[in-house]
Amino acid sequence: MTDKEARQMVRFFNIVGGIVGYQLSNFSMPEFYKYRYTKISIFGSLPTHKVFVSNTSNKSKLVFADNTFIYGTISDWTLGNSDFDSRASTWLEEPKAFLEYERRKLSLYRASCQLFKTETCIG
Repeated sequence: MTDKEARQMVRFFNIVGGIVGYQLSNFSMPEFYKYRYTKISIFGSLPTHKVFVSNTSNKSKLVFADNTFIYGTISDWTLGNSDFDSRASTWLEEPKAFLEYERRKLSLYRASCQLFKTETCIG
């Protein structure tokens, strides 16, 4: 259900005397992610990923070089004390050599950590 549809439903309930006090918060609000920084992989850590933080919670989306992702949380301390770099916010904006290198590293990481599963971006 879109935000607009949810608002229309709440408006309808108010007009016809339906559920009084039914709040929009009962519907899922659209969630947007804003680019914060690129975390470069070091030995023993996740492969290099771009960190996007939700506009509605402390949930984050970690996007890898092949544009697959996992969800996670970033602590307030990390967000307040991380060195934010000036790398590109999308992988396609990165230099081609860097992108290919990171894709190879991601592939090696997947081969060595078979429990590492990511989701594919849709659309």
